Amino acid sequence: MQEISIFVLFRIALRRIWALILAFVLAAGVAFSYCEFVVTPIYGASASIIVTNGAVVSPDETSSASKVLGSDIQASLMLVDSVVDMLKTPDIYKYLSRKLGNDYDYKVLRANTSVSRRGEDTLFIDIFYTDSDPQNAIKISNMFASAACDYVAEFISRTDPKIVSSADRASLVSPRTFKTTLLAGLGATFILYIIFVCIELFSNTIRGEEDFASRYNIPLLGSIPDFDEARKASSYNKRGYYK
Repeated sequence: MQEISIFVLFRIALRRIWALILAFVLAAGVAFSYCEFVVTPIYGASASIIVTNGAVVSPDETSSASKVLGSDIQASLMLVDSVVDMLKTPDIYKYLSRKLGNDYDYKVLRANTSVSRRGEDTLFIDIFYTDSDPQNAIKISNMFASAACDYVAEFISRTDPKIVSSADRASLVSPRTFKTTLLAGLGATFILYIIFVCIELFSNTIRGEEDFASRYNIPLLGSIPDFDEARKASSYNKRGYYK
């Protein structure tokens, strides 16, 4: 087996450069066509709610923010995880389905919705809904936020859930055409290059003087000309053979 070195790897890539470029172009073209013409685009919209234990109120309400006790904030922080768990149960999605006029199956709503706490030390809960229609993603995300506030207030007493951020636009979630195209092209090129490396390293064929010198630490005294080629050549050709 030939010794692996940077020179050998570079030489393999240089020798097969057109095959590698062709592999990149073909794989990237297939991936781009798939993303643009086959895959259905999916859009996502996000809304947010805040949940407190009722003692934590906004500054525009009658109570002063200075009256909020640390214990109230701590209790609210402990409450958020329970609310997140509640918003992942099937019943909230059945409730949402009824609010949508039963146009959506609750299992579909549940599969397309992501509910997560924004951070360990925050009271915010983010709701993310995905749909093939961006307007539906915005509408259902906002309706879920509204339904979540009603649902939480009904089942957990003395809570004060509120919508703090409504969805106003939907962003493309998939496909990521550029990323997918680039990764497909690079992946195909890398795989083909590895195949070429394996063929080269496990091959016993000597391809000229440079190949011999790179494989073996033996002085090269001379080479035997190819007489078959010499007979086919004219009186003198580029290889230096005479007829």
